Amino acid sequence: MQEAKASSEVENIITTNDELYKSLVEDEVLLQFYDIASSRV
Repeated sequence: MQEAKASSEVENIITTNDELYKSLVEDEVLLQFYDIASSRV
């Protein structure tokens, strides 16, 4: 039982990191897009 709980916690951490990474990448892409758009004005 303890082992299953520990495994589940590790999985949650990995999932959270993955979601954080995805949102950071999306933010970075948006920022670059706005930089390009604003420099063309």
